[in-house]
Amino acid sequence: MKANEVKECLLRAGVNCLYHCNTVVTALSFLRCGGLLSRQTAERLRLPQTRQGSDEMDKLLGVYNDIFFDSVDIHERAHKINDYGAVLFVYSIDVLDSLSNYDIGVTHDNPIRWDPDMSESERYFQRKEEFIYFQKGNFAQHITVRNISVPLPFDYLYEIVIDNPGEDRREYLNEALRCIAQTLYDCDLSLSVRVRQCPDHCSCIQKYQNSKPGYTYYRFQTSL
Repeated sequence: MKANEVKECLLRAGVNCLYHCNTVVTALSFLRCGGLLSRQTAERLRLPQTRQGSDEMDKLLGVYNDIFFDSVDIHERAHKINDYGAVLFVYSIDVLDSLSNYDIGVTHDNPIRWDPDMSESERYFQRKEEFIYFQKGNFAQHITVRNISVPLPFDYLYEIVIDNPGEDRREYLNEALRCIAQTLYDCDLSLSVRVRQCPDHCSCIQKYQNSKPGYTYYRFQTSL
């Protein structure tokens, strides 16, 4: 679909921001390049990025060169750790105004549940009329910038939010913040970075602190 059509439909559904979550090491590659990258582009440029279990299937399905967004902050909505990482990039919906040359996909379901033989209409919304079935906060309905081989700039970025893993894992957060601040300085970027402060009913800190250190570390590690 065209970017302006998708924006119109998302605004009607109450979506004002787009959310991309990743690990610290991948986020640092984004900062060094001046924008979000598809996994294929990061691989082509030989930039550090944390491996994802869906990588091989994404290549087969033809979405490895896409940038994925969610319609909500999954961590905040689900009150638990986002599986994709500890760093959240929050963009204004107006970023779609800069993407008129790209096809914008909105998935019916997460590609991990796609079959390689599925048609485009089975994978993606095709017309504005179909958006009666779109639900803000449905974790399977991703907004994607399809086949983008350049960085998606930070011009429309509101802020970067990084998880707080709790006092028992504070050293990971401190090192991540240090590296992010240094990279922002080195790249002459002026971006807002905020440490997430979760309510008591969020399970994230308990998960970070009760899991084996490697579970937490790979989300916060600063190099591969």
